[in-house]
Amino acid sequence: MFTSPITRPLRWAIPVAVLGVVAAGVWFLRPIEVNFEGTVVDCRRLGISDIVTDCADLQTRRYMVSLLIMLAGVLPLIVVAVRACVWSADTLHALRAEVRLLHEKLDGKS
Repeated sequence: MFTSPITRPLRWAIPVAVLGVVAAGVWFLRPIEVNFEGTVVDCRRLGISDIVTDCADLQTRRYMVSLLIMLAGVLPLIVVAVRACVWSADTLHALRAEVRLLHEKLDGKS
């Protein structure tokens, strides 16, 4: 399927991106618990104002780590896609130059 040297890295970049998104989702959906005065409190059920800041810090950390995991997984796919776009643009430019040379040869023969 991916036989071109430009698209061959997609064989591993796509699974890595999928794995990164799944890992970020698992990290994001895990429960957050705070130990408050010897009692484990679930941050999804807040009612005590003293632990709100602790839960907010943990949730912010959760967002940041999930984003970093997803970015690390998707970054190779983005690099391969940009590489393919640059290669395509270079190929189109070379084809355009060849077509122009062919037109010049045909116009010269007339």
